[in-house]
Amino acid sequence: MFRCFLTGVEIGIESAYVLNRTVLYRVIGGLKEKTATLERLLEQLGVYEEVIVRKAAGQPPVTKKRRRLVSKAVAEVLRAGFSEPDLFIPFTTWATRSQGRPMSHLANHPLFGASISSASVVQLEDAVRLAQEVTMRIDPRRSLPNEIVSTLQAGVCLVLNDREADGAVRAIASALESDESCVAIGVPAPLVGSFREALAPLFAAMAAQETPQAVAEP
Repeated sequence: MFRCFLTGVEIGIESAYVLNRTVLYRVIGGLKEKTATLERLLEQLGVYEEVIVRKAAGQPPVTKKRRRLVSKAVAEVLRAGFSEPDLFIPFTTWATRSQGRPMSHLANHPLFGASISSASVVQLEDAVRLAQEVTMRIDPRRSLPNEIVSTLQAGVCLVLNDREADGAVRAIASALESDESCVAIGVPAPLVGSFREALAPLFAAMAAQETPQAVAEP
C-alpha cells in the first residue's frame, strides 16, 4: 500500500498519482510569459499621461492627466491571449463605473450636488487634482475647515479646472476682493463670507513672504 503525501491516507497503486513536472514547467513558463506581458501592459497603458488641453477661449493651454487609450481593434488583439474578458473595457463603461468616485461624499450636498451631478468624471478628477495642488500652495499646514476645502473642490476648482494651479491661486486671490467675484469663481453665495474670512489671512501671509524685506542702511 501507498500513502498520500499530503493527507497520510493509505491508497492503492491504481488510485495513486504523481506530479507531471514536465507539464508543470510548461505551465510555469507560460504564466511567467503572461505575467511579463501583463506588466508591460500596465507600464504602457495603466498609467496617466500628461497632455496639453485647450479649453477656454483666451486662456493658455494647460497640462492635464489623462488615461491612455487604444482602439477597439488593438484592445481585442491584446486581450486575445488572456481568459479575462474585461481586461480591456470601453472608455464609456470605465467612465460610468468611475462616476461618483470623485467627490462622492458631496453628491447630495445642497450647495454642490447639482454641479457635481452635471460634471463629467474627467472634470471631477481634474477639479480634485487642482484643489489638491491649490491647497498645497495656500494652506500647506492643512488648517482650512472641511467646508472651505469642499468649496475649493466642488465649487472653485470645478469652475477653474481649465487653469494651472498657479493661475487658479491668482484667480482666487483676486476674487477675495468682493463677494461677487467669489460667486463668479464658484463659491456658493451662502459660503462667501466664511470663504473670504478663512482665505484672506492665508493670502496675506503669502504676500508678506513674497514682499522683499527692507535692509537698513549702516
